[in-house]
Amino acid sequence: MERRKASPEQLNMLLHFLEEDKELAIGKITGIEGRIRQTNAWIKITEKLNANSGFGSGAIKTPDKWQQTWRDWKSNVKKKAFKIRKNRFTPGCNANIQLTEAEEKILRLICTNTSVFGLSGVPETSAITNSMAPSQSTGPGDDLCSVDPSTSGLKWPTDAQHFSAAEIEMSLQDGVGADPDAGMGPNEVSSAPAAGKPLWKRGRPVRLVHDRLLNLEEERIRIEKQKLLEKKRCNNIRLKMEKDRLEIERQRNILLEKLLVAVETVATQR
Repeated sequence: MERRKASPEQLNMLLHFLEEDKELAIGKITGIEGRIRQTNAWIKITEKLNANSGFGSGAIKTPDKWQQTWRDWKSNVKKKAFKIRKNRFTPGCNANIQLTEAEEKILRLICTNTSVFGLSGVPETSAITNSMAPSQSTGPGDDLCSVDPSTSGLKWPTDAQHFSAAEIEMSLQDGVGADPDAGMGPNEVSSAPAAGKPLWKRGRPVRLVHDRLLNLEEERIRIEKQKLLEKKRCNNIRLKMEKDRLEIERQRNILLEKLLVAVETVATQR
């Protein structure tokens, strides 16, 4: 039977496991191989957490339920951190709300820049780095981990530049057949493939792709074997139960036959 209330020891264990695997803690895993690794990791975590449930004091959950517990915990920490930050900049607000040690660990784990929340011991990310790295929001709470727009170092032109049709045509003619890397700075990287290289060398190495596919196929075969073994074990259990039932039925029929013979013997003696 599933118990839903997790104990503090189980929550500390959950946080410790996810601190060792930040990718799993954030939850941004893509691809079939990543999904398989995520599923296996949560199964291992679930086994250890359920084994530490104690004598009714902890929770016994499925891997999906433990994942939901972690997502809810992250969401509550983000909301609490946002509320603390809002109170800091609200005049006359003296609400004394503090993050616990575990909540600070979660915030450092899921946020790239926790200095905006006033956490001590965390270096503040420079404005130039944040302005050059575009952030992709994947949820309503992701903006809590980003830097204020006022710190961005990007400068956009305010006046539109107007070019004549002749200048545009000359630029297009000059650009045809020109070096794609011309005009680029020393720190910029061109996305155009290098000339003279074969196609298989321009992207990911073919051997690496084949190795990944082979590993993925081996993992799939291993999972299928586990499923078949589990199915076979269940079938053996059902077969044994059916044999036991038939044996009991046979013994019952034998006893009934003996009882009928005894009754007939008594009746004939009278």
